[in-house]
Amino acid sequence: MIKNIFTTTTLKVAPDKIRYDEIGKQGYFVEYEIPYSEKRRWDYLHNWYLSTSKYPYFLNPSARRLYVKYPSQANAVNLKYNSQVWTPSPMDIKDPELFHALIKLLVSNFFHQRDIFVSNNDFYLLVYVTLKGNAKVLRINLKQQWKENEHFEFSLQAGATTLPRSKDIKTEDIKKKQINMHGANYLIDSKDGLPVLRRLTPYKVTHKLAQNGIYYKPKNRTINGKLLRTHIRYLDINSDYQIKDEDKKRKPLQRCKIYHMYQFATDLVAYFNQIGIPFYLKPLEYERVVSKKPKKKQGPQIDMSQKTVVLLDDRIRPTIRPDLEPDDFSAETTQRVAEIINSEDWAPQVIVKTKTDLKSDDFVLRLQDNNDPLDFERKFELDDEGNPRLDGDDNQIISYQGPLYGHDDPYKLYQKKYNRSVAQSLSVVLDKDDDDNEEDRPDGDESQSMSYKLPNAGKLKHKVLNSLYQLHLKDIVRNPRNVISRLGAIERMRDNIFLHAEGMVYLDGDDLVFTATTNEDCRTMIQEKTGWDLIDDIIEPALDRESFNRKKNVLKDCRFIVNRDYVWQIDDSPERVLVDIPEIEQRHKARSNQYPKDVFRPTFSETELKIFKTEKDTNHQKAIEHLQAFDRFLDGITENHLSYNDFSRRGKEVRKLLGIGNLSKFEKYLELRDINVPSVRKDGMITGYTGISYVRNTRQYYVGSKDGFPQNLRQEKAFIFRKIIVHRPISPPVTDNELFEQLKVNLFPLLDVFFIRYKQYTVYPFPFKLIEMRKDI
Repeated sequence: MIKNIFTTTTLKVAPDKIRYDEIGKQGYFVEYEIPYSEKRRWDYLHNWYLSTSKYPYFLNPSARRLYVKYPSQANAVNLKYNSQVWTPSPMDIKDPELFHALIKLLVSNFFHQRDIFVSNNDFYLLVYVTLKGNAKVLRINLKQQWKENEHFEFSLQAGATTLPRSKDIKTEDIKKKQINMHGANYLIDSKDGLPVLRRLTPYKVTHKLAQNGIYYKPKNRTINGKLLRTHIRYLDINSDYQIKDEDKKRKPLQRCKIYHMYQFATDLVAYFNQIGIPFYLKPLEYERVVSKKPKKKQGPQIDMSQKTVVLLDDRIRPTIRPDLEPDDFSAETTQRVAEIINSEDWAPQVIVKTKTDLKSDDFVLRLQDNNDPLDFERKFELDDEGNPRLDGDDNQIISYQGPLYGHDDPYKLYQKKYNRSVAQSLSVVLDKDDDDNEEDRPDGDESQSMSYKLPNAGKLKHKVLNSLYQLHLKDIVRNPRNVISRLGAIERMRDNIFLHAEGMVYLDGDDLVFTATTNEDCRTMIQEKTGWDLIDDIIEPALDRESFNRKKNVLKDCRFIVNRDYVWQIDDSPERVLVDIPEIEQRHKARSNQYPKDVFRPTFSETELKIFKTEKDTNHQKAIEHLQAFDRFLDGITENHLSYNDFSRRGKEVRKLLGIGNLSKFEKYLELRDINVPSVRKDGMITGYTGISYVRNTRQYYVGSKDGFPQNLRQEKAFIFRKIIVHRPISPPVTDNELFEQLKVNLFPLLDVFFIRYKQYTVYPFPFKLIEMRKDI
């Protein structure tokens, strides 16, 4: 295997190289002991300290200590809180047990110096401002890797959130708002048209709250009654975010999560090194264990051609288009979905039914309204079972006003009502009319009213196929006999027991066996099949790792694979792959380099013609015509200098002129002129992005994409690692190489399936998904 290196979001330091004399020059470090009576008042203590002091601090609840960095010893003062006087004591910055507190205190100082500090011991980085004026920010945290007993290893973590802009603050409400908003919330100010995160004392709140540019974090996670669901794209190079005018100068890359994580990590490392702490970003050496792409001729992993699926239009209101009768549009929609399904040779037969025609043995694929928040309000009333009550008229929505999202998926109600029926829901997107479906609008209607668009096959196909996969898996879980003939990948489960979500599954002959871990026979079954004990060899070792609080249910929150040779636990790792931002920026620069227009003109050489030649174009005539058309196209361009991006923006026209499906042949054409255009989507841009990779010495695996970048370049969860914890055997301990050989047989093949995530690897072995489905139905 070829070994590769990627950098992670873990920060490490060599303790023997720390220059404590240099750290001491940064200020005077003290600690205050906090009375035990205040142990539950941390929010109050944060805001109390911020309202009375201006110095960097770290409040440590577990140690009941407040650490502060003063400019000098003369600045260190007694603090008074609730009639109690707190006296400062010098902090021993050389104590390894206090190293995490020292780092948090210095991170606070780092934020103070850059005027991006925000109260309540949280650190925020601005990503961008939305068109509505809300600020999208990253909440930064630097956690110590205490689980691995590393005093000198820290994990950089960042979660996205939204800070809304305060509006219409009346003078008489300032005092009340000061109390409500400053008491346990976060405030940021505005600077040069962009938010700058900083702490605000009550005085500043009073005088600035009524001005524009004040943002806050609400006590609950809602804005105007809507639940906040913040998504900041982890990698979003070609961003189409709508942003405010003052933010347009920022590149799309600078509005994505990874850019800010990278910049923060590198700046923080440079800061630590400057003050005497030699931090560095931890590199990991990995090897790819599963190739990034399946074979082109690979057939489906699920064959449903012998089954029949019932298509049910179960939307609350089939249409609000005035030019079509509801029944007509409903039939048109279901017919489009049926065509998408029938285009696959392995897919089932499709019939359309209504609720009254359903039977207990039906496979039901129900079309439902989009679950996302809508831009207009819908009115409907729910009955006792959670179904919309429609007064006998499928188009009359009455009474209750509220959004669709937040309600349970009603497929469970179908399974309950029809006993053995298997149902899966499919959202048909409800969206605004746009230029792409202009022909669907009524004549003379130029409004932006909401309507159901006929499903686009390309956009809906993967949703439909994934729903069919889920239907098939639900049938297997409900009827787990003779499963190998229905899903061959289940053969890979043999000889292993899987435990998760208080459930257990294993393969017995050709049948799947499910049982709850609370079943008194479960312990006996595990003992007989593997020789290990449920309590002594699985639960207790997991608790001893301190991965879980003993008050929590380990079998509910953990994933275990048990074999006669081992007991494995799969744990989430806080590390992420850190993308090489300079490499991305270099590629962007290469794509925007300007060249004289004549450089792009064709020479009609044999090499050029071969690029655009097709099999039928034996004498290059078609290729010559295409290049002539491209030459005339250049004549019509007024600019004297052009870049690759200029052609990319005219991509549709360029492809048509040259008779090509994409710009890859055009890029080869440019290479003849020594114009190299590195793709921002290629695997090499992000090391380890594709395939399934493994790190032997840390026993971590990473699941990337099968096909490289998703089309929209969206990776919400950011490159999450999973870690293999070996609980048994204890002696002799398994070596890294021995474990790797076992994983190649018993774990990695269970990830290389695409019936859990459409044509993508699954991040956990697929039997764990079967356990969760069994619990649901």
